[in-house]
Amino acid sequence: MLTYFLGVPKRHWAVLLCVLGTLAMCEETTAQSWKLNKSSNGVDVFTRSKEGWGIKEFKAVVKIRASIDQVLATMKDAENRSKWMHNTEDTKDLKVASPNKIYTYSRLDAPWPVSDRDNITVFTIKRPAANLAVIEMTNEADFIPEKSGIVRVKRMEGEWRFKDLGNGYVEVEQQAVGDPGGSLPDWLANSAIVDSPYNTMLNLKYFVESKNVHLSNWKK
Repeated sequence: MLTYFLGVPKRHWAVLLCVLGTLAMCEETTAQSWKLNKSSNGVDVFTRSKEGWGIKEFKAVVKIRASIDQVLATMKDAENRSKWMHNTEDTKDLKVASPNKIYTYSRLDAPWPVSDRDNITVFTIKRPAANLAVIEMTNEADFIPEKSGIVRVKRMEGEWRFKDLGNGYVEVEQQAVGDPGGSLPDWLANSAIVDSPYNTMLNLKYFVESKNVHLSNWKK
């Protein structure tokens, strides 16, 4: 390669460097582009690499026959959250700081011999437009003490987006990236990065559409 470069006339160096720079930018862009990994039962799951993370970031999208308020009510219903969150055994609210800021706890039931994981996530709910709601998710790993035998997730970020499509349906999108911690290798964690959000979204769709969500139960 070096011999080839040395043989390139000087007048072509600028063009060559420009081409190489363009290829490098294209390669970087490709690495950061979303890749569709699964599309089934109305649920699409995408993944992509994210700088600074060994675990891939995912984005899952589904349409649900409901209103934004109905879906938000389900999201805020801590008692029933484990019924639709995939492989989640325990969910509860640790603190309702305000109607739009909730500290939540969840425990992931991991298959043997992998240790269970738990995490503390802060839901910050925003309504930037009449047809749009966003739940920003941030990690508060030290909010409560760690539990024996359970690995605490200490790094996670993401959001839920709910868009009213105006035809009786809401488009729900979850985008997140997290480090499961412990001794779990990145390749093993990445192997499950599609199925978990897929099942969560499918469960959420079935749960909302089959259940009459009473807004009176929504914590104001």
